[in-house]
Amino acid sequence: MKPVGDRGSSQRSTTSLEQLAGALERFLQIVLWVVAVAVFAGSLLIMLNMDAGSRSQGGRLYVALGAIVVLGVVDTQYARLVKRRAALSNTAAYRRYQLRSLSLLLLSAVTLVAAALLLP
Repeated sequence: MKPVGDRGSSQRSTTSLEQLAGALERFLQIVLWVVAVAVFAGSLLIMLNMDAGSRSQGGRLYVALGAIVVLGVVDTQYARLVKRRAALSNTAAYRRYQLRSLSLLLLSAVTLVAAALLLP
């Protein structure tokens, strides 16, 4: 007879916990991507439908800046998920992720500010 707390059962439970953690991480990454796209699209929609009084007082710029801050928070949370999975934060894959993340954040910031300043 095998003892109740043998290594086989603890290894199986560890493997199942790792699978559950991996599925949860993927789910959270998808949720964060959806939130980022919703913030970007929502801020553009708000800027397009803003009345003339708010536009003349710089309302579009405030919406763009608020969206950039929220996108930065979402990016930080996504980076924490990626860093948690990586063994070391100085690996080539993590550096590629950081470069991609920074370029997407800068591109979205430029797009939002340009939309705030150049929309009719």
